[in-house]
This record gives sequence, structure tokens and C-alpha cells, in this order.
Amino acid sequence: CYSTKKTRSRISGWIAGTGWTRRVYLEIVARIRSVPREKDGLLLFKTGFTVVSVTSVPDPEFIDEIGNITVPAGRTVKLACSVKDLGPYKVAWMLFDKSAILTVQSHVITRNPRISVTHDKHRTWFLHIKDVREDDKGKYMCQINTATAKTQYGYLHVVVPPNIEDYQSSSDVIVREGANVSLTCKATGSPKPAISWKRDDSSKISINKTYSVLEWKGETLEITRISRLDMGVYLCIATNGVPPTVSKQIKVSVDCNILGHPISSCRLLCIHFMCRSINILR
Repeated sequence: CYSTKKTRSRISGWIAGTGWTRRVYLEIVARIRSVPREKDGLLLFKTGFTVVSVTSVPDPEFIDEIGNITVPAGRTVKLACSVKDLGPYKVAWMLFDKSAILTVQSHVITRNPRISVTHDKHRTWFLHIKDVREDDKGKYMCQINTATAKTQYGYLHVVVPPNIEDYQSSSDVIVREGANVSLTCKATGSPKPAISWKRDDSSKISINKTYSVLEWKGETLEITRISRLDMGVYLCIATNGVPPTVSKQIKVSVDCNILGHPISSCRLLCIHFMCRSINILR
């Protein structure tokens, strides 16, 4: 007997009858009995009505890995799944994280109009995603529907440039001299942006009376006992390695204390001088 335990095979041959002849393919799922001989890689045996040849067909296999892909939001991305010996089987793309079937062979299953699928003579299957969004990120799966499904995975990273959220960030402020001031800057993006602070005129930031820096890192900038020397424009800068870097200007004004206090009332006098020329030559 010849066992097909690990190999799926196909029987092909001609069946002749009264007035008709056609080609048939039968998949072997058990055993082939009474095999009299082997010739040129083919196993030959007799049925009750004709001679049929049996050719071994290997299971499909993946050729290359999908890999991990990084793409900026708004771009178009193409994921590739390469297969050899696909035969009668089908290739499907899925978004594994959401258990969503995207495509099967050349058919798009998802209702997402940004997704399409193409192939290179059934060898490489391409999943196209247009206008990539941040929620498109995740693990994608390419699957072949063999008896025991064959799968491989790739991860799509979507990067988003930083954006400063004005409604969550400080605006221009006016504070009294000697008071404490706290400035906040919030930004979104992927990866999460890093926030830093600088003064517009490149002078140092006085965190307190004894500590000054050219640059402060963090979402919040706190200045203790602010003085008139601290007034000016402060820059909140957000960066995450994805161009462009963005910044926001925050103007800090300081109300200065008056030195000395009048006893009762204070009047401002405006004195006007008018000159005229006098001819002293007679």
C-alpha cells in the first residue's frame, strides 16, 4: 500500500464513456491500493475502467515574512504575503487585533473603502491601505486555508507628527511680581511627544531665585516668585521624531510692585513750556 499521511495528492486522468470523454481530478484522502509499479515519479494503478496517474502535490508554503512596517499617517502602505505552490487554496488577509477579515483572494470583505487587494500571478498577495490612520495600526495576518490553516503575521506601526492642543495648554498670562506661575503644554502624536520649554530671546529660565536653565523639559513649567526680569515670550516645543516639530508661544506679563506708598493722594502735573526768540541786537 501507499500511504498519503503527510502528502496531499491528486488523481488525474481521463474517463471515457458512451459518447463523452472528460478530465477528472480526485484528491487522495486515504490509501492507494494494488500499486503494481513506479515509473518516472508516477504511481500507476488500474481502476475498473481506465489507467489513472497519481502525482504528489506539495502543500503551499510562505516564502518571505511580512515583517514590521512603519508608515506616517496619511500615506499609503502595502503589505506583502508571498506564497509558493498555492494550488487550489486561498489566501486571506485579516486584522488580527480586531478579528476582522479584510480580504479573501481577490475579494474585499471589509466595508472599509480604503482597503484593496492585488496579487502577482497568485504568488504574492498585496494588501493596500490608503490614507493610513492611527487606528489602522496593529497585527495583520496572512492565512492559507489548508486543512490546518497556515498563518504568518506582520505589525503595522503608524506614526503621527506632534500637535499641540491649545484648549489644554496655557495661554498668555499676567501675574503679579513675586507670585508663582505655572504654564502647561499638552500635545498629541504617535509616539507620544516630548515637551520642552525655552525663552524666545534665548535667555535663561529662572525656575527660582537660585536655579536657572536654558531649557526645561516636561509638560509643566513652574516659576517660583516671578520677577519683572522673567517677563517675556516662552516657547512650548513638542517633538516625537516625526516631522514637523511644532511650538506654541505663551506671553508672560508681570505687574510690577510700586516702590513706596503715597501718604494721602497722588497728583500728576503736566507742565507746558513755550519758548520764543528775542532779538537782542538793536
